[in-house]
Amino acid sequence: MQINLTRFQKPTWLLLLILAIGCSTHTEDKIQENPFAHIQDKKAAEVLEKAFNTAGGLEDYRNMKTISYEKRSVLFLEDGSTESDLTQQHSYTLQPELIGDIIWKSDGNSYRIHYSAQDTYKEENGVRIPDSEESARKSFFSATYVLLIPFKLLDPGAKLTYEGRDTLDRGKIADVIRAEYDADKHDNHSTSEVWWYYFDAKDGAHLSSLVFHPPTYAYIENDAITDEHDIRFNIYRKTFRTDASRNKEYLRGEFYYYNYVINAGQ
Repeated sequence: MQINLTRFQKPTWLLLLILAIGCSTHTEDKIQENPFAHIQDKKAAEVLEKAFNTAGGLEDYRNMKTISYEKRSVLFLEDGSTESDLTQQHSYTLQPELIGDIIWKSDGNSYRIHYSAQDTYKEENGVRIPDSEESARKSFFSATYVLLIPFKLLDPGAKLTYEGRDTLDRGKIADVIRAEYDADKHDNHSTSEVWWYYFDAKDGAHLSSLVFHPPTYAYIENDAITDEHDIRFNIYRKTFRTDASRNKEYLRGEFYYYNYVINAGQ
């Protein structure tokens, strides 16, 4: 007797298809749950994971909806005299999409940088400055990037490499991560420069950074933070003109951050 398997095969294939889709979805979910999956250097990923925990945790960072703060930047010349002293108000919406404004006054004029995916520009006294889109975009991304380190190191495009441990001039032992950026390929990069980030080898705190601005180097020390919020933010940092070995030549700038206001979503 010949048995017709057709009516048995259909449910079997349907069940296999459902299982395959389910397994595929589960695999994708696992990949999405691992925020470090795109970082090829696994040691760099380990250092970042510790840094995130010390800085407040990735979940709390991702829950932030808005942030505003004031920033005072004082720049010095090589002879120690003041080149500029500027205070800006920063206001960012982080989700569901990145939008923000930076406003300040200088020499009796008012300025504003506005960023959104649809329109980015700089204003002077309420009048849009022609052809200011690119410079405004770079200024905005630089401000948000510096503020939100170490979490911004998860952003796509940067090549991260663990470079071992180093002893800083304040005696701290640090894990060093090198980050290479390419603004020509990635719109979220403000410049194509090389940075080195120094994280405390014990607790992962972000201690300092070194950046190569051809032909010079800038070394940034994070000297004070605030624990008033779920995420730890800098309230004072200094930058020095240095050589490639971090030998300080002179104090280039002091930066003060204050009046943080955070709105966290659920």
